[in-house]
Amino acid sequence: MTSGLVFTRDLGASVIRSASRDGFTRVRRGAYMHLPEDLQRWERDHALALARCQAAAAQLRTDAVFSHQTAALLHGWELWRVDEHTHLIQPARPNSSGDRGLVRHFTELPSADRTVVRGVPVTSIERTILDCAGSLHPKEALVVVDSAFRSVSGLDQRASVDGRRTMEQLRTTLLARLADRRGSRGIVQARAVIRAANGLAESPGESSLRWIVVSRGVPPPVLQIPVQTRAGLFFSDLGWRLDDGLVVLCEYDGMVKYRDLARGAPGRVVEREKAREDALRETGARVLRFTQRDLLDPAVTFERIRSALPPSMWVNARPVPGLVPIPRPHQAPR
Repeated sequence: MTSGLVFTRDLGASVIRSASRDGFTRVRRGAYMHLPEDLQRWERDHALALARCQAAAAQLRTDAVFSHQTAALLHGWELWRVDEHTHLIQPARPNSSGDRGLVRHFTELPSADRTVVRGVPVTSIERTILDCAGSLHPKEALVVVDSAFRSVSGLDQRASVDGRRTMEQLRTTLLARLADRRGSRGIVQARAVIRAANGLAESPGESSLRWIVVSRGVPPPVLQIPVQTRAGLFFSDLGWRLDDGLVVLCEYDGMVKYRDLARGAPGRVVEREKAREDALRETGARVLRFTQRDLLDPAVTFERIRSALPPSMWVNARPVPGLVPIPRPHQAPR
């Protein structure tokens, strides 16, 4: 798994210094790799995070298993943000003074919670979901678990029966495992995140937008809601069909959507998206559009969505325990 990496121990410091001048990037202490200059910021962060795993796997001499968001990355799931640290589980503290680039979680890991991905030891799918669901910020946890459910179930817009069944079986298994952990740290959040997760979310932005709504107690929206229009059948990111026949749709315009559609023709993409929105509005649906900037102000974004829904859906809504972050001891509750 160390293809593309060079190590000081193998080549010597003088060679590494020369490589650094030739465009090699330091991955972690004693490890370097060459990264293409044309990578976007998120691509570079992703590549570096994987390289840190590669380097740590080659350098560590302890019984360590990559875990938490690092394991999620190795499993191929999406993250809200890439952690600069590498997370791992090991049974005991090392004798050395430590490595600032590593976050070590000390516990015994059953063999059933171990697997191998990309040639390195990683926590299993179930264990990784549980660890992320209970330890990350609830929004970030929902992003990971949504992506994990989508990966395991193979769900797409048309939501096959088999895919839904697979997702619900996984959800049931995870909740049963949490029942055995009753009283453990993070269990309330993990249970809430797993109950709210849905593999039909297609991007971190869609998951984050849904978190803004469901964490405040509003009934969960339908994901990939089908809408028949004069231009054909469209699937909106999320929405609600109300009793009076009105449909409220929330569309997230993420850069991933535009990269996938653009193929080098952004003007054509904008035109295509506008025609799609016009067709949706002609059905009588109320369409709300959001971007990444909207996700940075959850209160304002929630107000936009709330104002489009009937009072009966939100008047008695209250924050959902486990889906709202618990203030740290030194923070005053908001």
